[in-house]
Amino acid sequence: MSYKIDNQLAEQITRLQPALASLPDFTPGNPLEWRNRANALYRLINQQFPEYEGIRTQDIHLPLPDKQLMARRYSPENRLTRGIVLYIHGGGGVAGSVSLYDKIVGNYVSQSRVEFLSLEYGLSPETSGLAQTEQVIAALHWLRENSAQLDIDPSRIVLMGDSGGGGIVASAALLALTHSITLAGLVMVYPMLNHQVAEITPELASLLSISTDEIETAWRARLGNDVDKTALPFVSPSAATSLAGLPPTFIDVGELDLFCQACFDWASRSVAAGIPTEFHLYSGVNHGFELLAPLSEKARMAFELRSQAIQRMAGQA
Repeated sequence: MSYKIDNQLAEQITRLQPALASLPDFTPGNPLEWRNRANALYRLINQQFPEYEGIRTQDIHLPLPDKQLMARRYSPENRLTRGIVLYIHGGGGVAGSVSLYDKIVGNYVSQSRVEFLSLEYGLSPETSGLAQTEQVIAALHWLRENSAQLDIDPSRIVLMGDSGGGGIVASAALLALTHSITLAGLVMVYPMLNHQVAEITPELASLLSISTDEIETAWRARLGNDVDKTALPFVSPSAATSLAGLPPTFIDVGELDLFCQACFDWASRSVAAGIPTEFHLYSGVNHGFELLAPLSEKARMAFELRSQAIQRMAGQA
């Protein structure tokens, strides 16, 4: 099969190539080196996004039984609704941070005019994949319990995440069913759903923006040595036997993404389970395409479609 990368994305990658080539080295199997490399990439990405005006931010500390989690609240001046998005950042579950995602989240807040709470969840291997999912559940409980003080509608909480964060969103949505937590919707941006990493063809390998080695390293860090099979879906959500009961779902992915097939399979299963599902497959782009080339036509389309989904789920008046 012959693949072709989007012209605008290809041109931007060419411009970024000197900086991409200077990213720190990564040894397969070493999640801390992967973190160092990924965070350097996020710092490069941040240079492409502006500062957003008309957004008030506040750092909050959410109490857990054994610690506190920082979260950053983003409140647009022209708030559209009392709904809120709980955002789980990307980075394979081993990298990324609220700070590194500040401009990315700001972009969604600016476009959607919906409040966001970006969660500083624990990273693997220091924090297990199951504990990451449980931290999201704790944040959902906190939002519901403090909804009056926060002036938000607890029936309009949307879970959103990209890449590794998108996979944690899917796992948290499954676990939320056992906690009787009702969600207004899921927005999953090329989520990392399946610990059984897809095989790739030589034709596709050269166009990927993330490698099999990187993703396998992240999964090993998140899964650890021994995961109870009954808990596996709460770390690797594709292992779930049923998606029934999940909220309305938006999912998108690029044609040249290592996660493409897993995302397509999830969308198909979601439709079969009777879940209102919106799925977008963007031709000629790979993982993180809209972060690498945010001014490209495909990126603008993706940001707009996601923002529209956020508005609908959060209860646009």
